[in-house]
Amino acid sequence: MKTIFAIATALTLAASTAATADECREAGDDAAAVMVARQAGTAISTLMPDMAARGERYVQMLLMAYERPRFTSEEYQAREIEDYRALWETGCYRAKAGTN
Repeated sequence: MKTIFAIATALTLAASTAATADECREAGDDAAAVMVARQAGTAISTLMPDMAARGERYVQMLLMAYERPRFTSEEYQAREIEDYRALWETGCYRAKAGTN
């Protein structure tokens, strides 16, 4: 009986970890897309209606992106996009782990 419980617990933890990874990857993808628009010079007012319709998290993601610098160099733009993705993915994992 203990073995069945241990297996069930392990499967539940694995499923939870996979769901967290998917959710955090999605947050990173969304953050990267927002920063791509930011680096391309898209006006915040163009993006805000769609982001507001998606929810508060997306509004905050957009506002934070537009508080960060815009670069002209493709190298620096790519770095900023990846840094912003990492910021949101890390925040997601911290929130899921309860270590805010």
